[in-house]
Amino acid sequence: MQNNFSIKSILNKRSALMILVVSLVYCMIYILNYIYPLFLDDWTYNFVFMENERVSSLSDILVSQYNHYFTWGGRTVVHIICQALLLLDFFWICVLNAAAYVALLYVMYSIANKNNKVNPFVFFLCHVCVWFLQLAFCQTVLWKTGSANYLWGMLIVLLFMYPYYIYFRNREYSNGVLKVILFFIIGIIAGWTNENIGLALIFYILACLFLYRREKMKLPGWAISGLIGAILGCGAMLLAPGNYERLASVEQMVAEQGGTMLGTYLFNLKNLLKYSALTVLPLLMAYIAGLIIYKRQKQDNKERDMVIKSSLLFLATAFIALFALMASPASEKRAMFGIIVLFIIPALQIYANLDFSIKPLKVLNIIMLTVLLLYYAVDYTWKYQTIHIASTAWKEREPIIEDYKNRGVDTVTFTNRFQIHVKYGLQDLSDDPENLVNVVCSRYYGFKWMKAVDSDSEK
Repeated sequence: MQNNFSIKSILNKRSALMILVVSLVYCMIYILNYIYPLFLDDWTYNFVFMENERVSSLSDILVSQYNHYFTWGGRTVVHIICQALLLLDFFWICVLNAAAYVALLYVMYSIANKNNKVNPFVFFLCHVCVWFLQLAFCQTVLWKTGSANYLWGMLIVLLFMYPYYIYFRNREYSNGVLKVILFFIIGIIAGWTNENIGLALIFYILACLFLYRREKMKLPGWAISGLIGAILGCGAMLLAPGNYERLASVEQMVAEQGGTMLGTYLFNLKNLLKYSALTVLPLLMAYIAGLIIYKRQKQDNKERDMVIKSSLLFLATAFIALFALMASPASEKRAMFGIIVLFIIPALQIYANLDFSIKPLKVLNIIMLTVLLLYYAVDYTWKYQTIHIASTAWKEREPIIEDYKNRGVDTVTFTNRFQIHVKYGLQDLSDDPENLVNVVCSRYYGFKWMKAVDSDSEK
């Protein structure tokens, strides 16, 4: 009895600690979301795309995305999410954005910690991996348009991948007409989120179907209909006329600057390799080191083989996503978001299944978690203080904007111009009213032009 009570007590403590860790992560991300101001594309997507009308309803969003699909790009699903979020009060945008972030972490945690006891340390490690290894964390988690494109998009994709993963791990067969239809519809949505991740999703499903056949598992109808849906969704995104319109404008811009598209691709490839060295390489090394230890700890174990096979599948999917991005003319750090998430998962899968009862490994784990916690606390403080500079500046401007509107003044010059590091994804208005940021901001607030100058400059 005493032994049973002790086990139950430990599990309850683990669950309570898990709830505490999840709640703290949510609150801390919500705070950063709340002080991170609307910026650039957030202002743009408040309007019907290519029109001068503000979005005020779902029908406006559909018209906007119709225009977007034919003139700019095919990421219809995530841009619908973006414009729907921007319709809400800022408080609710932040509530939902923070919830999406915690949900993404929890799905990653659930994959990594499958069939194990509740482990708040794995969830925390998942959070700090995303926090430190995402080179554009602010632009993909806090910036509202960026979060819709990358955070929300990746959440949809992982949620769709999860049943394929669970079926492989648990071998519990289920099917049904409604489930087949549902997976077809959700497959279209998941495949229609992001170009390189959509292709990686299709690869993952195909690989799962191959494993099901190899392991002599029944092939569920929902798994096949989900694949068909993902292919259709990804195809609709990749074949969007707007993609080719945008590519043509990029080619024209490159030509006007005296460059070539080949030079642009090579430059972007160089950047992607650099980003990969900073993020993918450490995760790959951690995975290999963990795998060596794990294989030595567990010999001839069926569960061990399942963990290794499923982790290698996620690793292969991550590489497919990376290779797909290399074929793109884009090289923004934020485009690496989904790729990094896919590389984090297999490393965490191995970590979550290591036996830390061995004293040297246990001590090393405690040291690692302690160092990460301390560094995270310091880095969080830096992020908060830096973003707060921009947040404070814009809050000070709100009464000025309101006053100028009431008086019918159509030009604004702010004298509290701020400057913060580019990694935070924010920049202030310049002293040139024709600057893109100034133009978009002026349109959003309804002024002829707006600019910002240093506090010691004259208006």
